[in-house]
Amino acid sequence: MKSALLTISKSALFYMSQLCASFGHHNEIGGACFGNYDQHGQPVVMLALPPGSKAEFSECSFMDDPDYINDAIVYTKDRYGLILLCFWHVHPGSFSEPSSIDLAQSSRFARKFGLQNLGYIILTAQDQYNEPQQRFWERYLTRFSGHKSHPIITVNSYIFRSDRSCYEPCSVKVIDYDGIQKDITDSPFIPDRYKLPMYYPDDKLKITGALETASSIPENFTEAFGNIVELVPPEFFIDGDLLTAERIFDGDSKLTLRYEVSNDDYMLIKASVDIGRIHKDITGKLRNFTRFDHAYLQACNLVTTTLNGGK
Repeated sequence: MKSALLTISKSALFYMSQLCASFGHHNEIGGACFGNYDQHGQPVVMLALPPGSKAEFSECSFMDDPDYINDAIVYTKDRYGLILLCFWHVHPGSFSEPSSIDLAQSSRFARKFGLQNLGYIILTAQDQYNEPQQRFWERYLTRFSGHKSHPIITVNSYIFRSDRSCYEPCSVKVIDYDGIQKDITDSPFIPDRYKLPMYYPDDKLKITGALETASSIPENFTEAFGNIVELVPPEFFIDGDLLTAERIFDGDSKLTLRYEVSNDDYMLIKASVDIGRIHKDITGKLRNFTRFDHAYLQACNLVTTTLNGGK
């Protein structure tokens, strides 16, 4: 079995950190993360959501908003093709391991949605100033200067194995991608009180088990993807420098586009259509499309034409 790995977009990580700093510094709060699995069955988080408007949190407890989570499951699936595959939660002090309540939550959702691996992220916040007098002056200096104080956030990640009903600490790979997080954070689906910046200072963020290297999705790919979210977006799978986009059509037809990505560009390396037992390579027909949205829409047209009896 491959070692446990959780991949997460930088924007989702920053957004959770902002929520932790703003609402969970002295409270237990949490939320859900959405994405999909890579080809090895490892979770890839591309979106983090805040607590629902009816969620209850205090210094020693957090009660989620089940209606908001259920609405989010439908909303993110319909709009982005994503599924719920991870929870995030803030623990007080330096307690960095999932609790028995967290274990019960993961067990319940893993059974309900048939998930083998479910991610769980525990965040803790620490003041830069430990003495009460220092905290007092820091609070007022921050107010007068207009600059927000950022506590040090530690991110601890786990994989819940449903077959063993236990958590396993995992490595973390951060990818530079913000398309979906930005789109939904600006939407009415996020309560106004949780519309926070998708930025957090790197020197105030500690990621336990972080890998030194991280693949990235180019900015121009993010822009291209943004042009199709109003239509029927594909599902994405990330494995190192390979990005795979898949869409399932009615019946047993599937479209697959595979790209190799780098810091500034992405290149199509394989495109195919599977209709029943028929497999068609359409890579050559998409070579001239340098933008992902153009290639994806053309590929969808090819599938639709074939399904309707064309060639």
